[in-house]
Amino acid sequence: MRNKYLLILFLVTSFLGFSQQYNYVDVDDTYTPDRLVKDVLVRSKCDLVSNVKYQNGDGSPQTLQYYTLGYFQKNGSIFPFEDGIVLSTTETSYVQGPYNGYGGPAGGRGANNFRWPGDQDLKDAIQDGGGAPYAQFRSTMLEFDFIPVQQTVNFEYLFASNSYHRLCGEVCGNGAMFAAWLIDTTTGIGQNLAKIPNTNLPISINTVRDIAKSGAACASANPQFFANYYDNGTANPLISPIDFVGSTVPMTSVVA
Repeated sequence: MRNKYLLILFLVTSFLGFSQQYNYVDVDDTYTPDRLVKDVLVRSKCDLVSNVKYQNGDGSPQTLQYYTLGYFQKNGSIFPFEDGIVLSTTETSYVQGPYNGYGGPAGGRGANNFRWPGDQDLKDAIQDGGGAPYAQFRSTMLEFDFIPVQQTVNFEYLFASNSYHRLCGEVCGNGAMFAAWLIDTTTGIGQNLAKIPNTNLPISINTVRDIAKSGAACASANPQFFANYYDNGTANPLISPIDFVGSTVPMTSVVA
């Protein structure tokens, strides 16, 4: 009998005159959580997915006014993935590029400010990333049960945040992160798939940053996994396919 797994994705945060034409990712926020998981993330004709759940912040009825999931397409841009799902802590209409500059908390984008103290998996990921400056977090969670039909599970992703900006109060701490928990529902044993290659460190602005690009007043951390910084003159903001000042390189996790 094949084991059944639960995958939980967390995204957490605390919080121009060129004639050349650039392309940016296209984000569609009309996809339901169920459709995103079954048709985009898993993409199987078999009935492998069940119990899809989405939560913004604390999941209260008031949070439903802000939808923080979406389907994206590369749309001819330089984004490294052709298409997939996006988890944001603001409305996904603010994900599409170009980078529009720093605007204070949350990069000045969106009105969503609902927060959540987190569950144990999220708290464990935050602790592994260096702790948190606050007791509650702006967060987006997508979870589902699935039955794998192959011996390995491949998971491709990157992490982007406006908290990478050198003026952000948490740029030298664990102000934003991404986690992807894979849990065996038979044994209850789980692991975070979103970790820096060959380490046990989760993906966050505290564990991946390059101050040579950002100018932040702290030490670099695993800079080889940091991609571009679209401010401070290090990269043209009009090139950025998404409206985030910094991001990691594309990463892949494989679980056998």
